[in-house]
Amino acid sequence: MKEADPKYRDYEDTQVVDSNPRQGATVKVGTTVCLRYITADVIEESQKIFDDSIRIKQEAKERKAAEMQEKKERLKESVSKTMDSTKSGLGKMFKKDRKAMEVEKGETIDE
Repeated sequence: MKEADPKYRDYEDTQVVDSNPRQGATVKVGTTVCLRYITADVIEESQKIFDDSIRIKQEAKERKAAEMQEKKERLKESVSKTMDSTKSGLGKMFKKDRKAMEVEKGETIDE
């Protein structure tokens, strides 16, 4: 139905939505007045369109949230790997420095 629009979902059956001439205008007796009203079918179709749009928005929101969570997990994993490699690298450097200092003092390290 081409008349269906989500804005009509809360209207009542046979509610006037448009008139020519406009509502409230003074007209002469015998003048033709055209009224446009909403039927129950249009209201039902409008509600379906509205429900579908809400469902689509909700699915998109859930999909985006899942992607963000996945991105956070990948970032967390990447940072964890970087921290582990940095810790091991720093540990090796400090171990070498300690060995060098002990050799200068004449001490030995038992491993």
